[in-house]
Amino acid sequence: SSFEDQSRIYKSFFVSKNLSIQNNIDSSIHLDEDNDLIPLPLVDPTSPGIVIVGPWRGLSENLVAYQAALKRWQYATGWPVFADPLSAISSDQPGLIDSWELLISSGSLESETKLQVLRLGPMPSSRFLNNWLLSIGNKQLLITEGDKRNLDPLHLSNQWSQGFASWIQRMTQEGFLCENLDISLSTQLLKSYEHKDRITQAWLDKKLPLEGSISEITLARWLPRLIQTEIPIMLAASSPVRDWLSYSGRYALRRQCFGFRGASGIDGTLSLAMGLSKARGPMLLVTGDLALLHDTNGWLFAHAKEIPLVVLLIDNSGGGIFTQLDVQTESNKTFEKFFLMPQSIDFLALARTYGISYRQVSCLQDLQAALDWGFSKSAPALIRLCTNAHLDASKRNNIRMEHANLF
Repeated sequence: SSFEDQSRIYKSFFVSKNLSIQNNIDSSIHLDEDNDLIPLPLVDPTSPGIVIVGPWRGLSENLVAYQAALKRWQYATGWPVFADPLSAISSDQPGLIDSWELLISSGSLESETKLQVLRLGPMPSSRFLNNWLLSIGNKQLLITEGDKRNLDPLHLSNQWSQGFASWIQRMTQEGFLCENLDISLSTQLLKSYEHKDRITQAWLDKKLPLEGSISEITLARWLPRLIQTEIPIMLAASSPVRDWLSYSGRYALRRQCFGFRGASGIDGTLSLAMGLSKARGPMLLVTGDLALLHDTNGWLFAHAKEIPLVVLLIDNSGGGIFTQLDVQTESNKTFEKFFLMPQSIDFLALARTYGISYRQVSCLQDLQAALDWGFSKSAPALIRLCTNAHLDASKRNNIRMEHANLF
């Protein structure tokens, strides 16, 4: 029978049992989770849609099943996959669109109200994605890994909190997901996205070569390629995690990436990276100057036990991320005081105070040697890079505008 027929049968079953139905998504059903039988919210696997994979928030023992479920869904439906670098999915995931954030932000992917959206976990840190989803509308399903809190800030989705692998299993068992579905429309959509993605990735390699002065987006482009794939990376919750969405490509998914917002967005960054490195071994932390300064006593963990953590400090003289916002102030001094908040800190002297080895890098050509130096040590090491936040903000805007002219 068709998907619509199956959906009508499914609805009729619950109506006959006097159970409630919620239609936030076409053909979706929602019951109170205290019931023995938790109903299955549906999307149509034979109609076009996309999968947005946010940061992984499940248990480590469930990750393999989660990754397998995503591959199963993509093979069956042909849907394109937009993945956050923190999503913990594998780089061989079929259907990946590496440039999705840049394609959306430059207006190269038109939103279609008929497009279905399957969202896995929290939202990626992209205001462009938020606006794009708002333009699509409410045909969206959000699946979390046991987290029953409302994780949809856009209020567009029906949320199911029993885990994605469980949802795929139920979809298969109840006949909604099977082999040999007619996915011709989804395949056309995927091919269109893949074509734009290939052009974008080749274009970025030419626009952002590994040479010359250091910029944040060039770091996001090349760092995943310069570090061995078995070494995980932690991204501070500021410009780094956002730049990696746009510029890192598939290389970011060849290792596990971690992130942490904390209570105020930047607290505990260094301490968490220390703990991760102690548990996981050699690791890279990419952080800004304010985030590192907020948790400098995290360096004290280095003396309790040798921890092979390399801290890559992007020193852009304060809260450089705010240069990306269209903030109107009476004067540059007002903006600098309340948003940038530059600090007169000598981070190399600070590292010396804590007994931390350090190195300064002034050009991209020296980056690989500095990383090799840092990972050759069995103790924490600091690599400081200085960037210009205003020039980086202009570079991001120029990249988006130039990219829009490619298509």
